[in-house]
Amino acid sequence: MHRSARVIAAAAIAATLIPTVSVICAYAHFKAEAVAETQRQGLPAYFANSIKHAFAASETYAWLHALGVSRGHASYVVYRLGQLNEYAEFYGRPARKRDPTREIYKDLWNNASGVLAADWADRQGLNGSKNRLRVIGLMSVGGTLLGTFVDARIPELTDGNRPETSDLRLALRAFKQGRLSVYDTIERALLPLQVREGPGSQVSV
Repeated sequence: MHRSARVIAAAAIAATLIPTVSVICAYAHFKAEAVAETQRQGLPAYFANSIKHAFAASETYAWLHALGVSRGHASYVVYRLGQLNEYAEFYGRPARKRDPTREIYKDLWNNASGVLAADWADRQGLNGSKNRLRVIGLMSVGGTLLGTFVDARIPELTDGNRPETSDLRLALRAFKQGRLSVYDTIERALLPLQVREGPGSQVSV
Protein backbone atom coordinates (compact mmCIF):
# COMPACT_ATOMS: atom_id res chain seq x y z
CA MET A 1 0.00 0.00 0.00
CA HIS A 2 1.28 3.47 -0.89
CA ARG A 3 2.38 5.56 2.08
CA SER A 4 -0.28 8.25 1.53
CA ALA A 5 -2.93 5.56 1.30
CA ARG A 6 -1.73 4.06 4.58
CA VAL A 7 -1.90 7.48 6.22
CA ILE A 8 -5.45 8.04 4.96
CA ALA A 9 -6.47 4.56 6.12
CA ALA A 10 -4.93 5.15 9.56
CA ALA A 11 -6.68 8.51 9.85
CA ALA A 12 -10.00 6.93 8.90
CA ILE A 13 -9.58 4.20 11.50
CA ALA A 14 -8.63 6.76 14.15
CA ALA A 15 -11.63 8.91 13.27
CA THR A 16 -13.82 5.88 13.86
CA LEU A 17 -12.13 4.55 16.98
CA ILE A 18 -11.39 7.74 18.93
CA PRO A 19 -15.05 8.72 19.50
CA THR A 20 -15.89 5.13 20.38
CA VAL A 21 -13.01 4.84 22.84
CA SER A 22 -13.93 8.23 24.32
CA VAL A 23 -17.50 7.11 24.91
CA ILE A 24 -16.34 3.86 26.51
CA CYS A 25 -13.91 5.72 28.78
CA ALA A 26 -16.58 8.25 29.77
CA TYR A 27 -19.04 5.44 30.52
CA ALA A 28 -16.45 3.67 32.67
CA HIS A 29 -15.71 6.92 34.53
CA PHE A 30 -19.38 7.65 35.26
CA LYS A 31 -19.93 4.07 36.40
CA ALA A 32 -16.89 4.06 38.71
CA GLU A 33 -17.82 7.42 40.26
CA ALA A 34 -21.42 6.27 40.72
CA VAL A 35 -20.34 3.09 42.49
CA ALA A 36 -18.03 5.08 44.76
CA GLU A 37 -20.75 7.63 45.63
CA THR A 38 -23.25 4.83 46.29
CA GLN A 39 -20.83 3.33 48.80
CA ARG A 40 -20.03 6.72 50.37
CA GLN A 41 -23.69 7.37 50.98
CA GLY A 42 -24.33 3.85 52.32
CA LEU A 43 -26.94 3.17 49.66
CA PRO A 44 -27.93 -0.25 48.28
CA ALA A 45 -25.72 -1.32 45.39
CA TYR A 46 -28.54 -1.03 42.85
CA PHE A 47 -28.50 2.76 43.31
CA ALA A 48 -25.23 2.92 41.37
CA ASN A 49 -27.11 2.67 38.07
CA SER A 50 -29.43 5.52 39.05
CA ILE A 51 -26.53 7.72 40.14
CA LYS A 52 -24.62 6.85 36.96
CA HIS A 53 -27.48 8.12 34.79
CA ALA A 54 -27.87 11.29 36.84
CA PHE A 55 -24.13 11.99 36.94
CA ALA A 56 -23.69 11.49 33.19
CA ALA A 57 -26.59 13.87 32.55
CA SER A 58 -25.23 16.45 35.01
CA GLU A 59 -21.76 16.42 33.46
CA THR A 60 -23.15 16.75 29.94
CA TYR A 61 -25.35 19.66 31.02
CA ALA A 62 -22.43 21.37 32.79
CA TRP A 63 -20.18 20.91 29.73
CA LEU A 64 -22.77 22.38 27.39
CA HIS A 65 -23.48 25.32 29.70
CA ALA A 66 -19.74 26.00 30.03
CA LEU A 67 -19.58 26.23 26.24
CA GLY A 68 -22.15 29.03 26.33
CA VAL A 69 -25.31 27.05 25.68
CA SER A 70 -28.23 28.54 27.59
CA ARG A 71 -29.66 26.64 30.55
CA GLY A 72 -32.89 25.88 28.74
CA HIS A 73 -31.23 24.65 25.57
CA ALA A 74 -28.63 22.63 27.48
CA SER A 75 -31.38 20.95 29.48
CA TYR A 76 -33.30 20.10 26.32
CA VAL A 77 -30.22 18.72 24.57
CA VAL A 78 -29.49 16.41 27.51
CA TYR A 79 -33.14 15.33 27.53
CA ARG A 80 -32.91 14.39 23.85
CA LEU A 81 -29.55 12.68 24.30
CA GLY A 82 -31.11 10.61 27.07
CA GLN A 83 -33.83 9.54 24.66
CA LEU A 84 -31.22 8.60 22.05
CA ASN A 85 -29.37 6.54 24.63
CA GLU A 86 -32.55 4.64 25.42
CA TYR A 87 -33.11 4.00 21.70
CA ALA A 88 -29.54 2.71 21.38
CA GLU A 89 -29.91 0.40 24.37
CA PHE A 90 -33.33 -0.80 23.24
CA TYR A 91 -32.47 -1.64 19.65
CA GLY A 92 -28.92 -2.74 20.47
CA ARG A 93 -30.11 -5.61 22.64
CA PRO A 94 -31.98 -8.84 21.93
CA ALA A 95 -35.69 -8.50 22.74
CA ARG A 96 -35.40 -10.77 25.77
CA LYS A 97 -32.71 -8.52 27.32
CA ARG A 98 -34.40 -5.15 26.83
CA ASP A 99 -35.28 -3.04 29.85
CA PRO A 100 -38.88 -3.12 31.10
CA THR A 101 -40.93 -0.05 30.23
CA ARG A 102 -40.77 1.20 33.81
CA GLU A 103 -36.97 0.84 33.86
CA ILE A 104 -36.73 3.13 30.82
CA TYR A 105 -38.95 5.67 32.57
CA LYS A 106 -36.71 5.41 35.65
CA ASP A 107 -33.63 6.22 33.58
CA LEU A 108 -35.31 9.30 32.10
CA TRP A 109 -36.32 10.51 35.58
CA ASN A 110 -32.78 10.11 36.86
CA ASN A 111 -31.38 11.93 33.82
CA ALA A 112 -33.67 14.86 34.69
CA SER A 113 -32.45 14.71 38.30
CA GLY A 114 -28.88 15.03 37.10
CA VAL A 115 -29.63 18.07 34.95
CA LEU A 116 -31.44 19.86 37.76
CA ALA A 117 -28.70 18.91 40.25
CA ALA A 118 -26.06 20.44 37.96
CA ASP A 119 -28.12 23.57 37.44
CA TRP A 120 -28.73 23.95 41.19
CA ALA A 121 -25.03 23.45 41.97
CA ASP A 122 -24.04 26.03 39.37
CA ARG A 123 -26.47 28.62 40.77
CA GLN A 124 -25.05 27.98 44.24
CA GLY A 125 -21.49 28.54 43.02
CA LEU A 126 -20.56 24.89 43.51
CA ASN A 127 -18.31 24.16 40.57
CA GLY A 128 -16.72 20.88 39.58
CA SER A 129 -17.74 17.27 39.08
CA LYS A 130 -17.26 16.31 42.72
CA ASN A 131 -19.78 18.87 43.92
CA ARG A 132 -22.31 17.81 41.31
CA LEU A 133 -21.82 14.17 42.28
CA ARG A 134 -22.19 15.08 45.95
CA VAL A 135 -25.51 16.80 45.25
CA ILE A 136 -26.73 13.74 43.34
CA GLY A 137 -25.62 11.47 46.19
CA LEU A 138 -27.59 13.52 48.71
CA MET A 139 -30.59 13.54 46.41
CA SER A 140 -30.37 9.75 46.32
CA VAL A 141 -30.27 9.54 50.10
CA GLY A 142 -33.28 11.85 50.22
CA GLY A 143 -35.21 9.59 47.86
CA THR A 144 -35.30 11.95 44.89
CA LEU A 145 -33.66 9.57 42.44
CA LEU A 146 -35.54 6.44 41.49
CA GLY A 147 -33.60 3.43 42.72
CA THR A 148 -35.74 0.73 41.12
CA PHE A 149 -38.47 0.50 38.50
CA VAL A 150 -41.03 -0.57 41.12
CA ASP A 151 -40.96 2.92 42.68
CA ALA A 152 -44.54 4.10 43.21
CA ARG A 153 -43.80 7.44 41.51
CA ILE A 154 -43.53 5.68 38.16
CA PRO A 155 -46.97 5.62 36.52
CA GLU A 156 -48.53 2.34 35.49
CA LEU A 157 -47.09 1.67 32.05
CA THR A 158 -48.64 -1.59 30.93
CA ASP A 159 -50.85 -0.34 28.07
CA GLY A 160 -52.68 -3.64 28.26
CA ASN A 161 -49.44 -5.60 28.43
CA ARG A 162 -47.64 -7.28 31.31
CA PRO A 163 -45.68 -4.91 33.62
CA GLU A 164 -42.35 -6.43 32.54
CA THR A 165 -43.04 -5.73 28.85
CA SER A 166 -40.45 -3.52 27.18
CA ASP A 167 -42.18 -0.70 25.33
CA LEU A 168 -39.78 2.13 24.53
CA ARG A 169 -42.31 4.41 22.85
CA LEU A 170 -44.76 4.09 25.74
CA ALA A 171 -42.07 5.02 28.27
CA LEU A 172 -40.91 8.02 26.23
CA ARG A 173 -44.47 9.21 25.70
CA ALA A 174 -45.40 8.84 29.36
CA PHE A 175 -42.33 10.75 30.52
CA LYS A 176 -42.90 13.51 28.00
CA GLN A 177 -46.49 13.93 29.17
CA GLY A 178 -45.50 14.13 32.83
CA ARG A 179 -42.18 15.89 32.37
CA LEU A 180 -43.16 19.23 33.91
CA SER A 181 -44.56 17.51 37.00
CA VAL A 182 -41.40 15.40 37.31
CA TYR A 183 -39.18 18.49 37.09
CA ASP A 184 -41.29 20.24 39.72
CA THR A 185 -40.97 17.25 42.06
CA ILE A 186 -37.20 17.15 41.65
CA GLU A 187 -36.78 20.92 42.07
CA ARG A 188 -38.75 20.87 45.33
CA ALA A 189 -36.50 18.08 46.59
CA LEU A 190 -33.46 20.33 46.05
CA LEU A 191 -34.80 23.06 48.36
CA PRO A 192 -33.60 21.48 51.66
CA LEU A 193 -30.02 21.29 50.39
CA GLN A 194 -27.70 23.95 51.74
CA VAL A 195 -24.19 25.14 51.00
CA ARG A 196 -21.74 25.12 53.90
CA GLU A 197 -19.61 28.23 53.57
CA GLY A 198 -15.86 28.20 53.99
CA PRO A 199 -12.80 26.93 52.12
CA GLY A 200 -13.95 24.41 49.54
CA SER A 201 -17.66 25.05 50.12
CA GLN A 202 -19.68 21.86 50.37
CA VAL A 203 -23.33 20.94 50.11
CA SER A 204 -25.32 19.32 52.91
CA VAL A 205 -28.89 18.63 53.91
